[in-house]
Amino acid sequence: MKKIAVFSFIIAAAIIAIAIFAFFLFSQRDSMLPFSAINEMKVGEREIGVLFLGDSAFVLKTSRHVVIVDPSSKILRDAAKSLGKIDAVLITHEHSDHFASEATLDLYRESGCVIIVNEGAYGNLRTLLEQKSLVLMKPGENVSINGILIESVDANHSAVSPLMYVITMDGLTMLHASDSGFTYSLGKFAEKIDLAILPIGSPSPTASPSEALKMAKAVLPKKIVMMHGSSSEYSEFRNLLANSGLNITIEEVEAHKPRKISF
Repeated sequence: MKKIAVFSFIIAAAIIAIAIFAFFLFSQRDSMLPFSAINEMKVGEREIGVLFLGDSAFVLKTSRHVVIVDPSSKILRDAAKSLGKIDAVLITHEHSDHFASEATLDLYRESGCVIIVNEGAYGNLRTLLEQKSLVLMKPGENVSINGILIESVDANHSAVSPLMYVITMDGLTMLHASDSGFTYSLGKFAEKIDLAILPIGSPSPTASPSEALKMAKAVLPKKIVMMHGSSSEYSEFRNLLANSGLNITIEEVEAHKPRKISF
């Protein structure tokens, strides 16, 4: 009887171990699905593929290029493999919900992409990357990477020289506004932005629905994607925009569900 009991225990333990391993494999597979989906997505000439990862983390894909903005630690190394080609990773500032040095290095190791950073993040990476692969940007500068024009804009946020980015690739121009409040430098880009990705509020001390509306009025984008805010702040911004008289469409995106936006 004792042998039978021991054997039964071993069988039960083996079944549990197999179940745990199978769950791990399925969860790993599920975590890769959004990245595989955006990689396989066919994006036309006047389209942008958008994968929102939470906070201000985005994968942005046009017909021939892919950039990632503020990934923090939301894209692990296996996920980076699933993404395939990456032209550049852009870091707006060094706060942990926007930037993680090891995860950024993983993206570089898997893709060989160029890493573009603000002054605050630069100090964490300058001894870890080849000089040609790390680009320090200051407000008002621009750089061309693999046919992508990236322009930096001063941000209103509590970091070391934080940035917003204006990205032009394959004939489409996007603004990623970090978790900044409004700055007058945005006026330079009035009516030049196809897609504005705007921070709406918490946990940023500088972003808010009213600050996002100021940004929208300054750049007059064709379309807006909201990020970095609570559901109540999103609702407040929708109401502010609806009552502003601006003819701007809000494109709703869900975290980890890639979609295309057409222009």
